[in-house]
Amino acid sequence: PSHLCITFFFAWDMSRVSFVLLSAVVVLIVAPFVISQGNFTCVDYPVVKPSEVVHPYTLGDTPLNITTYTQPDEAGNVGLYSFINLHENENTSVVAAKALIYQKGGGSITFLQHGGTRDVQFTYKGVAYSIDPNRMFTYPGLQANLQPFNEEAAALVLQFSQTLLDIYKFDSQSIVLALHNDSPNYSALDYLPGGVYADEASKVHIGKLFIPRDFFYIANGVVGSQMYDCLTGEDLNAVLQVPYIAPNSTLTDDGSLSVYSAMHGKPYVNTEAAAACCSQGTAVINQLILLDHLTTQVASLVQGGSE
Repeated sequence: PSHLCITFFFAWDMSRVSFVLLSAVVVLIVAPFVISQGNFTCVDYPVVKPSEVVHPYTLGDTPLNITTYTQPDEAGNVGLYSFINLHENENTSVVAAKALIYQKGGGSITFLQHGGTRDVQFTYKGVAYSIDPNRMFTYPGLQANLQPFNEEAAALVLQFSQTLLDIYKFDSQSIVLALHNDSPNYSALDYLPGGVYADEASKVHIGKLFIPRDFFYIANGVVGSQMYDCLTGEDLNAVLQVPYIAPNSTLTDDGSLSVYSAMHGKPYVNTEAAAACCSQGTAVINQLILLDHLTTQVASLVQGGSE
């Protein structure tokens, strides 16, 4: 009907008028402000993009990758922070670390790529094997965790773990910064007296800022004890590992990087956080906050050691 057409065009025309009027108001308000800013100048802010170096590796008969993601600072320097992620399915931690090193002047992340699973699965001489990559750094760890256990396969995995450490530059790191995400059945509460891992912890602090799944796991030692005090002083959840004092240590040799680091006198901090559960990105932000506080302490450590 003609009256409906008139109504439609009238409404459409009025909407155009409203838009034009609104635009005019915005221009009248904003333009004088912009024009009055005579001292405005463009900021010289160069784009510094990250890069990845992929190191192909064949474990037994199975190809996989050890990859290093690097974010340089504006001067092209790598920065203070070198992270390592051992479980490929714990990607929330990697996303948070990428954001952090971009914000804080550069850094690197070394991680594994082997199909997206937690465990590394490979074949050797027709036999299928599986190993948790955070249980492969010592022979006792492999004896307990390589499935099925075989001495030749264990030797191959030990060689692989050493290659990973070499690419990460373990020996030259002032502190090992590990990245992990956890499931609902694991948290700092497990290290309290009576907990399943109580014998592995010398100190535990449960703060009020984060849930117990978001915590730091710290290898003991002079630096580790200081780091524990700094982080718990901010009421952040933290576990201080039992010290490794060979040959009478009560620390379980499970083949983890924390134990390996303790055995070699290397400061180590793992940032554990709940895995991403939703699209809002809260888990990433929580881990980013933890990493921000940790790296602030690491910067103080490194700068103090260079004075």
